[in-house]
Parts: sequence; C-alpha cells; structure tokens
Amino acid sequence: MLSIDGGGIRGLIPTVVLASLEEELKRMEDDGEQDDARNDDPRIADYFDVIAGTSTGALIAAMLVTPKDEKTERPRTAEEIRDLYRELSPMIFPPMRSQILGPPLIGTGSLKKEETEMYSAKECGEWSACQWGFKFRPGRRSPIVDVFTQASNFLVDYNVAMLFHSHGCEKNYLRIQLMVNPSENTLSMDDATPGNMDKLEAFGENLLNTALARVSKSTGMYMTVDAEPDGGVPKNEKALKDFAKILYNERRDRIRIMRERQDAPQA
Repeated sequence: MLSIDGGGIRGLIPTVVLASLEEELKRMEDDGEQDDARNDDPRIADYFDVIAGTSTGALIAAMLVTPKDEKTERPRTAEEIRDLYRELSPMIFPPMRSQILGPPLIGTGSLKKEETEMYSAKECGEWSACQWGFKFRPGRRSPIVDVFTQASNFLVDYNVAMLFHSHGCEKNYLRIQLMVNPSENTLSMDDATPGNMDKLEAFGENLLNTALARVSKSTGMYMTVDAEPDGGVPKNEKALKDFAKILYNERRDRIRIMRERQDAPQA
C-alpha cells in the first residue's frame, strides 16, 4: 500500500520521492530478466495494490492510477505528475488571506525530534483551560492545537509500525518523512510561486539524502536507524532502492504464480 500525505503545494515533495522510486523500478526492469514478466513501461501503480492520499496526496494518488488521456490506458509517470503540479498549482492552490495562529506545519512532514517531546499525563492534568490554550513551548503552537494537529499523525505512524513489527516485517514499512523545525518553517501550503516551488523540490531532493529514520517502539518518535555493518547510516535514497527491489520481486512472484495456476491441469 502507498499512502501520500496532504499539505497543499507541498505535494511537490512526495512527487520528487515518487519519481526517484519509479526511476529505480525502471532501472530494475531494464536490467532484469527478459521474459514475459518484464515491465517495459513501469508505473508506480503497477507495484501497489492500494494507493491512497489525503488532500493534495489524494490528487497525486488519482493521477498515479488514472489514464493520462483517451489515447492510452497508462497513467502519467511520477515525473510527469511533478511537472503537471508545477503547471497547475497556481490555479489549484490560490493564496489564502486568512492567518492561522502559530507557525505553519508541513503536512508532508513532521516536527524534528527535539521539537516533539511528548506531553505527560501528570503535566497536562495540572493545566487550566487557559494553559491548554496558551502554554506555548519554544517554536510550538498552543498545546490544544498541537495535540489536535499532531496526535493522529503520531498514532497512525506508531500503530502501523507496531503492526509490521508484530508480523516480523518491520522493514517493509517505509515512511519518507520530512523533519522540520516549526520555528524556522516559512513554506506556505498555498504559495505556488516559482521560487517556493523550487524550494519544495529542493526539500524533496535533500530528503532523499537524509539519514533513514523509523518510529521507535519505546517512544513513538522518529529516530535515526542504527549504522549498518559497514559503519554508515543508510539514507532514504538507499531505503527507497531496497524497497523498490521488494516491489519488483513481489510483482514477478505474483506473475509467476498466476502463470503456474493457469498452466496447472484443471480438476
């Protein structure tokens, strides 16, 4: 399953990651066995059973599975979706004039580890209604807004990570997550100017070269994974290539099993 976060114009960030994944799948198909399971024109949709998204992520998900036009049954490539986002974003995300209290948070990312210490029950139990609304921490929104906007994000990530861990396949859950400092984040959800879109694409490119992080089973926070035997900490780009190999092999195995069932004698 592929799930894509929302975040307005920040949807450009996952298009960069998806384009990298699709390019790796194409390389594997080109270098792989030349048989009837080979995919000469790979698309992201060929390797996932379910593709879903929230808000702008849903737009990306729809484009990943919908035929490009009436002349072809194939959807757009991830790179084409990235280009289309730049072309249509000024019409899709017109600037909002209303102001929201506190610094904006990137919908396609999460707060840095040092900015995400958890609220304890003991601490919260002593707060008044006023403190729930205005007990700010450096670079953070008020606790009630913080909990409302971030709780579901952390709960979903933690529960999904634990589900995969309980089945002994935790490495099959990969989340490419942009970690930001909210006090330094100035990227708007609706700023479709060329300069801002350039910055978002740069965020996506830099994200691929960022150290891989996974949800900690003890704290629920994103933590950089341990170094590999060669002494280096794996980057998101390497994790994406490893994940592409899983997708590639899974598709070939399914095709092989389907062929065997078709060739098997009928009872």
